[in-house]
Amino acid sequence: MALMTEAEQELAAAARQGDRAALDELIGRLYRPVCALALRLLGRTEDPREVAQETFARVARHIQEFDPARSFSAWVFTIAANLCRTRIRRAPGSKAFELAEASGLEVDVPPEGKVLHLEDHERAHRALDELPFDLKVVVLMHFQQDLPLGEIARTLGVSRNAVGIRLYRALKFLRQRLKE
Repeated sequence: MALMTEAEQELAAAARQGDRAALDELIGRLYRPVCALALRLLGRTEDPREVAQETFARVARHIQEFDPARSFSAWVFTIAANLCRTRIRRAPGSKAFELAEASGLEVDVPPEGKVLHLEDHERAHRALDELPFDLKVVVLMHFQQDLPLGEIARTLGVSRNAVGIRLYRALKFLRQRLKE
């Protein structure tokens, strides 16, 4: 999902011109990845679908504002991540992340996670839960949504170097936690 395919670019352009079927197709393609991102960022099984619904409601309302020079999926992930950040700020005592399996959602695991044993998998989830939001969102966008660093930088409105530093810090933190 790193770069939009030609078909996705055409769908995004059609949606921007008012083609509801094209927008519905894009939403269908991105619904599960948005839920997965929200689940990882929020950690509550009741919120990811709500975030996805609100994300796509905003996408539908603001489709004319979409910049066709950007990746449509990155634009959608930005909206979802911002909604998650707002929810986290409003509920500072939110629970730790629950495992994706408990939610009924299938979540893509970063390539490194596929080699871990079940107990290591659980430890990795707990370590990911401990990351600050700004680091966590970079890790999830890069490994879960397969976005390149430059696209993440544009999405978050920071420099590519800042994204690289955040990813480095996050991975260093995760490695330390997994060694413990």
